[in-house]
This record gives sequence, structure tokens and C-alpha cells, in this order.
Amino acid sequence: MVQIMIEIFKKDDQLCKQFIASLLAENNSECILEILFDCTDKVAQANVSRLIRYLLCRLKVLEKEDLLNGTTESITEKVIEDGKEVIKELSLPKAVSAKFINVLLFHL
Repeated sequence: MVQIMIEIFKKDDQLCKQFIASLLAENNSECILEILFDCTDKVAQANVSRLIRYLLCRLKVLEKEDLLNGTTESITEKVIEDGKEVIKELSLPKAVSAKFINVLLFHL
């Protein structure tokens, strides 16, 4: 199944970005991270890691300029601090691959 997914991703660069972005949007990749770090099924772990490795290698090429230039995007977020609503502005990498790697590093 993973090989079929990789073959599909080879045909559509935008789909690679959308897939990783959807993983990030889904509870900050919690499901995938659980398989990568905690899963006792080594076959599932190997297959998921193979898919993620392919996607990150592909995105590295697609997002080369943003990665080399350190391009960022600003995101505003409302948080409650000391009972008051505060608006914070965050600067995140524009490259989806960099965002995903940051999530991986955070969970390590």
C-alpha cells in the first residue's frame, strides 16, 4: 500500500504538500507520531517511516528556495494568559517540510 501511495505522490507534487499539511492539521500529527515513536508493530512503523521519508525528501526538493532562504510566515493566535485574552504573533517556516520536522523534533 505504501508503494502505491508513493507512486501516486510521484505524479503530483502539490499532493505531497497537501498530505503533510493535512497531517500537521490533524492534531499536530499525533497519529503518525504515535506510530513512528510508540508502535509495537515494527512492519507498520517501517512502512509509515518509509512514506514520511519519501515525502520529506520530495518536499526538500520542491521547497528548496524557501528552505535555503529561511522564508517564514506570520500566524496570529489568541491565547489566555492570566485570565486575559492576548493575541500573539508567531513566525513559522513557510516550508511544510520544515514545519513537520519541527514537530518531530519537538516530540523527541
